[in-house]
Amino acid sequence: MMVEPHFYETEKQVAIELTKYLIKKMQESDRPFYLAISGGSTPNLLYSLWGFEYATAIPWQQLHLFWVDERCVLPTDPESNFGNMKQRCLNKITFPIENLHRIHGEAPPALEAERYSLEVQNTVPMIDGIPQFDMIVAGMGNDGHTSSIFPGQTELLTERRPYVVSMHPGTQQARIAMTGPTMMAAKELIFHVVGKEKLPLVHAMLFRYNPTDVLLPALYISKNANNTLLFSDLS
Repeated sequence: MMVEPHFYETEKQVAIELTKYLIKKMQESDRPFYLAISGGSTPNLLYSLWGFEYATAIPWQQLHLFWVDERCVLPTDPESNFGNMKQRCLNKITFPIENLHRIHGEAPPALEAERYSLEVQNTVPMIDGIPQFDMIVAGMGNDGHTSSIFPGQTELLTERRPYVVSMHPGTQQARIAMTGPTMMAAKELIFHVVGKEKLPLVHAMLFRYNPTDVLLPALYISKNANNTLLFSDLS
């Protein structure tokens, strides 16, 4: 599958247009909308927009909110993906608690990966045994990782369990990571990518599939997904 690019001039414009796209897709649906979001530094501006400028524009009552991955830390830890989003957005809006599906980073990793997989499977519609989110907003690291699937962890690209424990290759920090098949099954998989250092990866993402893409998880997943869009300030 080819990746559909959406390029804008600034990081803020990327975040605004991605938000408008999310709202449009939610308005086209008359049922619950299942969204998984990512952590890291890239979406900070996006979540701040959701908690301020778009706090009343996004139909929160319709949304079931999940996470693509999480560091195995307390939700109050500065490295917590959930805590980061909570600080920038959830603390500033009225969100239905029953629709909030966080990964418990403070729990034993293997047990939490299993628990969260079951929660996702019991909530998100299933297609051929794989959860199908309406939208996943994923990031891409400078090393080509996405979710918490790092280069060299090729087994996670085909693992059918929705979530498993992964390990950061440098810090050895445990993560809970959405696996390749669940990412690729989404109705829309959006890669939110900003920063000049990622320009070579963005160009590679837009090229035709190359067998070596399996070495960089973000490239492999983006090119094998059901429907991939790229929102970026790099062109």
